[in-house]
Amino acid sequence: MPIKKCPVARLFMVLLVSAWLVPASRADTIYLGSDGGGCRELRPFGCPNSFGSSFAFRSSLQSHQVEDFEDMAVGSVPESGVRFGVVEASITGSGQVSEIQGESDPGAYPMSGTRFFLIDSPTGQFTLTLSSPADAIGFHATDIGDLGAELTVILDGTREFPIELGTYGISGSAVFFGIVSESGPFSTVTVRPEHHPEDGWGIDDLMIGWTGILIPAETGNWGNLKVRYR
Repeated sequence: MPIKKCPVARLFMVLLVSAWLVPASRADTIYLGSDGGGCRELRPFGCPNSFGSSFAFRSSLQSHQVEDFEDMAVGSVPESGVRFGVVEASITGSGQVSEIQGESDPGAYPMSGTRFFLIDSPTGQFTLTLSSPADAIGFHATDIGDLGAELTVILDGTREFPIELGTYGISGSAVFFGIVSESGPFSTVTVRPEHHPEDGWGIDDLMIGWTGILIPAETGNWGNLKVRYR
């Protein structure tokens, strides 16, 4: 039977990967993929759902940029110096850059490289502020679904997207969350978790993206950007 197009959101099917859609605002598309505790030791092959959702998210964009925290000092709080290509950003709230010391380390971990952003308070939230608006935000979260969790992602302080992550019962889970906002660009993203009060969690490969072509607002001035849509 042919698949009918949904007017609210588009479903992207990824071969051999479970990537599924979560209801969102009209014209917004959410990507969500989660994997259990085997992801840490076998990433990326042990994380087919989260990496598959990340691939589908990136493939839906004209362009995107990634912050993987590899160039940041361990223990630093990136209130400035976060860069997505020519777009500058800051992160405020709970958390600091951390580094995994070995595959046997408990808890949160990076999805690429050795460094990641560790939120060591289970109720801690953080806000990403961009120097130029984006159409999409995505990230990997690790060790967040051990005993059940929910994330609320808030765009520009008004558009809220609560996401149920499920329960795995073992340490080392991984989740990818991404949203492509076609109802308007945004400049701030707040991520607020609600989960087990004794557990911290990690963020890695934080991405922003655009559904149009990123160009300078003035010729040669890449510090002031705009997006050209087809």
